[in-house]
Amino acid sequence: MQFNANRETRLWKGSSGTGLKETPLVGHHMTNQYDDSINFYTIPPFGKISLEESEDMVAERLNLLMVCDEMLKNLEKTSNFKRNKTYFESLENRLLNAESKNEKNFYAMGKQKSKNMEVINARRRDQISHFLLRIYYCRSDELKKWFISRECEILRARLMDNSITADLPSILAKNGFNFQEVPEEERRRLMDQINWNNTLRQSVNIVVYKIPFEESLEAIKTRKVFLNAGNAYIMVQDMVSVICSKFRAELSHSLAIMQLSLHQLEEDQRLIPRLQSLHTHIIENRNSSVKTEDELGREIVRPQMIDGLSKESFPPCMQNTHEILRREHHLRHYGRLHYGLFLKGIGLSLEDALDFFREEFIKKTTPEKFQKEYSYNIRYNYGKEGKKVVGKAYSCQKIINDNPPGTADTHGCPFRHFDAKNLQQFLRKQNINENQSQEILEIVANEQNYSKACSKYFSCKHYWYPEMNVYHPNQYYTESRKAFKMSALTPPGSGNQSALLTANDMSMTANATADSLDESVFETEDEFDKSVAAMDLDVSVAEPIACTDSTEPQE
Repeated sequence: MQFNANRETRLWKGSSGTGLKETPLVGHHMTNQYDDSINFYTIPPFGKISLEESEDMVAERLNLLMVCDEMLKNLEKTSNFKRNKTYFESLENRLLNAESKNEKNFYAMGKQKSKNMEVINARRRDQISHFLLRIYYCRSDELKKWFISRECEILRARLMDNSITADLPSILAKNGFNFQEVPEEERRRLMDQINWNNTLRQSVNIVVYKIPFEESLEAIKTRKVFLNAGNAYIMVQDMVSVICSKFRAELSHSLAIMQLSLHQLEEDQRLIPRLQSLHTHIIENRNSSVKTEDELGREIVRPQMIDGLSKESFPPCMQNTHEILRREHHLRHYGRLHYGLFLKGIGLSLEDALDFFREEFIKKTTPEKFQKEYSYNIRYNYGKEGKKVVGKAYSCQKIINDNPPGTADTHGCPFRHFDAKNLQQFLRKQNINENQSQEILEIVANEQNYSKACSKYFSCKHYWYPEMNVYHPNQYYTESRKAFKMSALTPPGSGNQSALLTANDMSMTANATADSLDESVFETEDEFDKSVAAMDLDVSVAEPIACTDSTEPQE
């Protein structure tokens, strides 16, 4: 892999926006490029590296980004969403010990003051891995947002290191951050007006910057800023939020430009699939080692599984609510209540429920607002707040009869609360054919038996499974999961839909053979029959038998 080395200089717009600064590339003196422990990535890398080396660098950086990702998610769960001393100590410790094929990762090695080849190589890995990941994370707005926030967190951790304070002014100047430094005479004159601590007041080496008011809003929140005549006066060690804001803006701009030019990259077909594979392996699958079943053999549901499960096994009411949540990034009260209790009932833990709803809601609101207005109700459902009583998911009868939805509400039963046109569109969207759709519509219109309509819908979606009466959303989900497990034994695409287990025997086999048959796949029904016979189980093949007892159990 070869990086572009044709240009000897790069014009980079200074952060003040007043002009262009010419930054020389250091093609003949590589060590000069890695003099500093902080890299703002204003200079692209150059030279050649192997694909194997690039993968190692990217994996090393992704491990650091994963640390930041986990720390930020934990921070979002706090009541005030503020980074305190404990947070930075934990972040620093985890970054220093992040996984790497080298003795120390480049974050830990690059902090050292010495300029031996190990330190220079670490800082080189830092720079190259950052630009390599730009190629992958510029591809969508969601990826860009994720990448920028995690990169800013790495920078924030570096800036919080007190050992770099003395070198920070020169580092900022070299990287084009054209902040105006306050002259010594003016600084001394302001000392009587600014409430800095005595140690800093007595220091002759203190550096103070004067920047426009609108560029210092984050620093103003901390009340460490002196405002005068539209300018903010900030000490260099309090510039972290300002520097991160500038870095965020520059990185966002660079990613947007790269996205427009992505099709021109010669490496696209070789490199991007490798980057995507590494992202999936390290970031998306970080929970892959977590158990998928509880001690009773029941499936444990994780947030990343919900989209797939909603298409396969959610009843229409919950599938509709889930689609609205993904589209609108918000649910009104009864939508949150019904859907939250349903997710709890299928195996979503409290922590995962908070993560799931938070991730979706903060696309429209702030983490602070979510924590204040929505997290309490989620914890209440799990018996952690209020009366400390664990909530039960709503039955079909309650969803149909209680609290009918208004025009802006997101809860309710589609068979009861949709008009004929919207219900028909919903059924078509779920790939229910016209004849089946018409049969369901007739049940709704003529019999007004909404549970029967939902039962018919279940049969259409799980035609290889016995007919059943639906009386609860979680019952629908449980039977659907059994059906999909059984579909591995009696493939739904085999062309013989009449060979179905009876309703009475199905409930027995779903429990008795779950552990022994789940991992088996049979090519034919004869193989399945022989396997069942070998285990001495009474499972017969017959026409499906519909359940006749429609009485809903009392809660």
